[in-house]
Amino acid sequence: MRAFIAIMVREFTDRRTVLGAAAVAAIIPFVLPYFNLVNSPAHDVRGIMAWVMSLSLAWVSAVFLGSSMIGSELGQGRMGFYFSRPVSGLAIWGGKLIASYLLVVICELLVLLPVWLMPSSRAYFDHGPGEPWWGMVALLAGVPLFLLLVTHAVGIMWRARSAWVAIDTGVFLFLILILWISVSPLSFSAPEILFAIGIFLTLSLLVALLAAGAVQVVVGRTDPRRSHAALSITLWSIMFVATVLVGGYTGWVLAIGPEDLLEIETVEAAPSGPWICVSGPSRGRFDFQPWILFNRETSVSLRISSSWPWWFSPVVFSGDGKRVVWVESDGLESWRLVFSDLGEGTPEANETGLYFRAPPGLEVSKSGDRVVILEDGVASVYELETGQLLLAAPLDKDLRVTRVWFMDEDTLRLVQDRRQGSSGLDRTIKIWELDVSKGTVLNTGRIVPSEISTQEEAVVILDSRVVIDPVRDRLLLVRRYRGKVRQITLHDARTGALLADLGVSKDRIIAIFLEDGSLCRVRRTEVEVWLEVCSDEGQLVRTIHLGRTGRVFIGGEVAPGVVTVSVLEDDAGSPVESASAMAVDLNSGEIREIDGATIPALWLRLYSTGLPGNGRLFYTGNQELVEWDPQTGETKRILGLGE
Repeated sequence: MRAFIAIMVREFTDRRTVLGAAAVAAIIPFVLPYFNLVNSPAHDVRGIMAWVMSLSLAWVSAVFLGSSMIGSELGQGRMGFYFSRPVSGLAIWGGKLIASYLLVVICELLVLLPVWLMPSSRAYFDHGPGEPWWGMVALLAGVPLFLLLVTHAVGIMWRARSAWVAIDTGVFLFLILILWISVSPLSFSAPEILFAIGIFLTLSLLVALLAAGAVQVVVGRTDPRRSHAALSITLWSIMFVATVLVGGYTGWVLAIGPEDLLEIETVEAAPSGPWICVSGPSRGRFDFQPWILFNRETSVSLRISSSWPWWFSPVVFSGDGKRVVWVESDGLESWRLVFSDLGEGTPEANETGLYFRAPPGLEVSKSGDRVVILEDGVASVYELETGQLLLAAPLDKDLRVTRVWFMDEDTLRLVQDRRQGSSGLDRTIKIWELDVSKGTVLNTGRIVPSEISTQEEAVVILDSRVVIDPVRDRLLLVRRYRGKVRQITLHDARTGALLADLGVSKDRIIAIFLEDGSLCRVRRTEVEVWLEVCSDEGQLVRTIHLGRTGRVFIGGEVAPGVVTVSVLEDDAGSPVESASAMAVDLNSGEIREIDGATIPALWLRLYSTGLPGNGRLFYTGNQELVEWDPQTGETKRILGLGE
């Protein structure tokens, strides 16, 4: 200990000239405002210049001191002076390193403290409640230490002039390559993981440099080449272990399966068949939440897109549930179209060769053979497997596409509405028909607001929502007006002709088409909720009382005339766990409680668009995914809470 202190004091004394430079730098923030070089208040100039002078002087001093604290004496043959005395190598390394680091820190304080003592400039040193404290610590303490250690290692390597320099370069490039291969799959989908890996590698490098410096002095002693070899072996051994750990961790992250998900935050289910696409958090993977295809019957899965947030589903299933299509970012500001055939075995991702500048809207035909892409005001129909363009239809660029669907393999229907944010009576809806076999694009219908608006206060339309009945070629139009007025109307899906006016409500309207062509919709009062059944012509047929008022979600029709419904009471903001799920027989009015289920698994999409799912999938109170069997009345757990 005595030798360590003696070496530290000697090193501090020999290099104290940097403190004189710090004293001069401390004067500059006080003198500079008098030159009027910038049009800013004096206290701002002092605060900014104090930080600039402090950090620049400290970092430059760290580079100078680190490269010379041992390297210069080793190169000039003066290290024998220390080893000729009863001094350990660790004492030499520790004493010189601590002395150099203290000099750098004292330089920072000499520049910053005088300005900090002035109340008018203290705001530049305050740490706000929302500001990360570690940023200031890293600048003042971490960066100087890092520069000291790095420049020491580089100085030893440079002065040794041995073949180890080529080995250092090769090992460094090899580790960079391994890190890139390991981390690049997460580069656009998990910034929190990348940040954690960066922190781990930085700390590993600091530990490696500290250990390598100590071993270099202890083993290398007065021989420059042996010192270089000892430093390199220690440094790259530790970094190799750190790289292997990072590679193992990223491999474990990317090996995520549906059984690892703690919560199921979003679900997209195929219209038929056992396949679903799920997303949610998992233990130890930070913000990495990829979308995963999962077969509910066989438990086969495939991780697909990692580029989409959990609240936005990237996949579109074909109507028969045998094919799924999605877009995936390639990390180069372009998006590629990918599809997979779904069967009993493990699905495989298939490239289509189609790339886009931004994520396009898309819809798939019932067989999954064709896909329509909505991009830049154009609807393009492609043969999915070959990527062949079959039809390109220019649309009205002033309107947004609200819905698009395939009537059959050759015929598409497309609905356009005014772009989000526009309002007024000019919000005319256009209906287009695209015939791929004939190559025609026809504007077959229009829905004019004045034809359906019956409310004097409803003169401004805020948004529209469309629910389709492709079998009977009809659509439900739900429009929200200023004054919280919502109106639901039934139209011919080709011409837009008004078939029935289903009334006005001041609450969110949720309605679906049933298999027999009738309609099911929710009606709320201030105290109660009702489920209404209307004929295919829009006439009220039956009303079923559901209970106390609250937000209502229609899960879907699980059997002919049987729909699942969830009611979340206390519209002021009850937790999802308090929702109650039930199955309603629309013919008899019978209501069955669904044990262990809260809201439909597609509740985010239901709440925003009113589009139902298959009616069988629900969340539990702790975000597990369960499936309800209408035949047995049993609820089966599918995923959630990790295995």
